Amino acid sequence: MQRPLLGMALMMGFVITGPIIDTFAKLAGDAIPTFQVAAARFVVQASLLLPLALLMRVAHRPQMPEIGLHLLRGALILFATCFFFAALTVMPIADSMAIFFVEPLLLMFLGATILGERVGWRRITASIVGFLGTLLVIQPQFAEVGWFALFPLGTAACFAFYLLLTRTMSQRMHPVSLQAYTALGAL
Repeated sequence: MQRPLLGMALMMGFVITGPIIDTFAKLAGDAIPTFQVAAARFVVQASLLLPLALLMRVAHRPQMPEIGLHLLRGALILFATCFFFAALTVMPIADSMAIFFVEPLLLMFLGATILGERVGWRRITASIVGFLGTLLVIQPQFAEVGWFALFPLGTAACFAFYLLLTRTMSQRMHPVSLQAYTALGAL
């Protein structure tokens, strides 16, 4: 069953809370190791979603091949998170976000090559215009960023593969249990 209003509400919730999480990660980055900050993120996610999945009765005992996919998905989001949190310790949030916004282009390319998705000129144009618009508004200082730009690029690559895996796995399981198991896999 499609519920676009719920999807829009959840996306708006993420758009509001995502930058707050990034800000806390940047503030904590000087005093706490990156992996520890990332672990705290996944502890909170698992602590919230696992009981919710059990309460909703959508949790199940994953079989062996599915466990491997959850662990792979968990590793991808763990590395994406760690790369991004590491970027926040050495770069401004705006520069990190601007570089990360190459992710829709990567996802579009990977979706076409790996999943065989059809990509039309409108999607390509929208992705390029969106990325260029982000660069125009944020104006990252690439000369100042240097090699640290690889951190948000690593985030983008890991997150693009994570989303590809999400597309295939979400067809077979409830999104709440999928996210709960991913948090456990990342931990």
